[in-house]
Amino acid sequence: MSDVVDIAQAQNEVLLEMQLAPRLETKLSDDEIEIIALKGRDCVDCGLPIPIQRLRAVPLAIRCIQCQEDWEYMK
Repeated sequence: MSDVVDIAQAQNEVLLEMQLAPRLETKLSDDEIEIIALKGRDCVDCGLPIPIQRLRAVPLAIRCIQCQEDWEYMK
C-alpha cells in the first residue's frame, strides 16, 4: 500500500513542478537540468524510468516518450 501512496505523492510533486514552472519564468541552468536527469523519474503511466536523454531534453517530463505519444493521441 505504501508504494501506491509513494507513487501518488511523486506524481503530485511532478505535477506541481509543472504547474509552477511557467509562473516562475526562469530558465533551468544546465546544472539543474543535469541534476534532474541524473536523479531520474518514473513515468506516471507505465512506471518505467524515463530515459536520461528525455529528461535532459525535457526536464519536467512526467511520461516516457511512448506514453507521452499515447497520451497525446488519446487527447
